[in-house]
Amino acid sequence: MQPGAHREPDQDKAPAGGDPTANGTVAPTATASSWKPLRILQLIAGSAVAVFGVVSLLSTGSPTVTAATRVSSVPPRMEASTPNFELVVTAEGSQVVLYLTDYVANAPIADAKLTLSLDERELPVVERGGGIYTVANAGLSGPRQTAVTVSVVAGSQQDLLGGVLDLPGGTPAPQVGWSGWSLGLPLGAWLLALGAFILGLGLANGRNGRVAAVAALAFLASTMPAESHPGHGDDDTPVSREDLDSSTLPPNSPRRLPDGSLFVPKQAQFVLGIRTAISRQGEASRVVRLVGRVAADPAASGTVQSTMPGRVELAPGGLPRVGQRVVRGEVLASIAPVINAIDRGNILQQLALIDRDLTTLKQRAEEAVNSDSDIKLTNALTAEVETLLRRRAAINRIIVDREGMQIPLRAPADGVISVANAVAGQIVESRTTLYEIVDPERVWVEASGYDPTLLDAIAGASAVTADGRALPLSYLGHGPKLNQQAIPILFHVREPTMLPIGTPVLVLVETRDRHKGIILPPAAVVRNPAGQAIVWQHTGAERFVPLLVRVEPVDGKSIAVVSGLAEGRRVVVVGAELLSQVR
Repeated sequence: MQPGAHREPDQDKAPAGGDPTANGTVAPTATASSWKPLRILQLIAGSAVAVFGVVSLLSTGSPTVTAATRVSSVPPRMEASTPNFELVVTAEGSQVVLYLTDYVANAPIADAKLTLSLDERELPVVERGGGIYTVANAGLSGPRQTAVTVSVVAGSQQDLLGGVLDLPGGTPAPQVGWSGWSLGLPLGAWLLALGAFILGLGLANGRNGRVAAVAALAFLASTMPAESHPGHGDDDTPVSREDLDSSTLPPNSPRRLPDGSLFVPKQAQFVLGIRTAISRQGEASRVVRLVGRVAADPAASGTVQSTMPGRVELAPGGLPRVGQRVVRGEVLASIAPVINAIDRGNILQQLALIDRDLTTLKQRAEEAVNSDSDIKLTNALTAEVETLLRRRAAINRIIVDREGMQIPLRAPADGVISVANAVAGQIVESRTTLYEIVDPERVWVEASGYDPTLLDAIAGASAVTADGRALPLSYLGHGPKLNQQAIPILFHVREPTMLPIGTPVLVLVETRDRHKGIILPPAAVVRNPAGQAIVWQHTGAERFVPLLVRVEPVDGKSIAVVSGLAEGRRVVVVGAELLSQVR
């Protein structure tokens, strides 16, 4: 044997009884000792895996489809429209339901006369109320397509609407099952069975065969198609209308479609109060937003304060309440003086001094009369005595007759009481504010402006409160002095209001610059989950599509859509916020 040549361990020594070969070696003879237990186990395992792969190819069945009846949550329906009317016809069992609305406003039309024809059969129509009409026992059965014609007479308007009502007979829903002895396998199953077969052959052919089998399995694993998760595969198609109809939602319930639009049945539109309008181009003034607050007109308001310390006493008609209208000069309450111990002591001391002076003067006056003194001296002493007596009576009244010294509190102006802090028996100090009176027809709004060029371009203004109320304003003027780095701008509220003084408002100042846009009420524009401004376009009788728009404020009662919405579209102006809640 050459050096480095490979020799099998079983060939080192020829077994006894072997036949000699040409090179002098003896060929091994197959005996029981040459089959080791490990070799036997390899053959058994490889054969088993190979047989499993072949059986998998032959016995694994392919998916078969069985049919089951699918119950739809959306009844069969037909819709038709004219410039005057919009009609939706639904088939709910043997009953036909008709929903009639105004095409422009989407308002239900009641007290209309309808004539329904199904396949040239005229059926009586009964009004249920609120724009809903029904036909009982219409004799509908599917699957078939039924021609529908409806004649509508509402007031002075009449139209003929028609369409086709598709009646399904139960849509089959595919259910997956497995049948045996079929070779219609997908590629992944073929590769898996082939890999098992190769692994079995490798186990049966020793160490070199196992290495080749592992390499073949690694190659098959890299080429086997991976199953994608929903929403991440290449074939991620949106939910079909059939899947939508088979949902578990209640019948005739609003739902959001995969493209983001909404399917809202007419019955749900009636409940939500959805109203629409046709979008029209218009011109509007450019608006500047300012922060303001409600202020009282100094010439038509007033404050009632106590002029001295005392106790609040009821007026003849009782204490006025907040919101009560009063007239100028009306007595609102009265203040009775309250004397403390120190003041009482001072008053008694003054009375004692007056009594002493009176005694002295009286004696001098009597002496002058008895001595026949000058008549002038006698008259002077007598007058001084009378003066001291009146002074004593006035001071003594403070202690004895305090009720008679009540000071009435009168309304300084006509208006409505906006603040009432007076309570019967309340002890107040001097200059305590008890009432505030405001004339609701003469209320100001003070705004803070920061652009001096705005002052010469003001064409109008309106104030919007926190609850959405719009108040028309008239420009009065502006202050020449800055107030906290802002220019105070004054406006007069043209309509009566009961807003408390100091209420913050949003002031929309209209300038003389004009721009074009579609004028809509503020309720027509809502926000989507991303915070973008949208409007809902009524594209079909029961379909609504969101449109991204850019808006600018016009006044408190309208806004201007400057982009994203074309003219002549039906736009939801009432109930848009409710549509945004549909999921």
